[in-house]
Amino acid sequence: MEFVCIRTCFWDTLIKEGEVISKGSKEEIPPSVRPYFKSKTEVEAVAEKTEETEETDEVDEVAGLQSELDALNIGFDRRWGTKKLKFALSQAKKGMNM
Repeated sequence: MEFVCIRTCFWDTLIKEGEVISKGSKEEIPPSVRPYFKSKTEVEAVAEKTEETEETDEVDEVAGLQSELDALNIGFDRRWGTKKLKFALSQAKKGMNM
């Protein structure tokens, strides 16, 4: 089966963006590798959809962490990312012995 890399990644070797490779279909496929399509527009469409999904997942996770901190009446900055929010939440739970 042929695959195309939508961004530089490592799959046994370094694969550059747009490079087409052949691998067995039963191997575990890295998240930045997609099945190979004949036209470049199909590859770009898959890449855009993947990026949108990743961004949406992160936004949902940030919103969930912010709501948890709100429920505990813990102050936070809306600009904080996932890592900082998780740290603040863990510190709040440690302080409350949860």
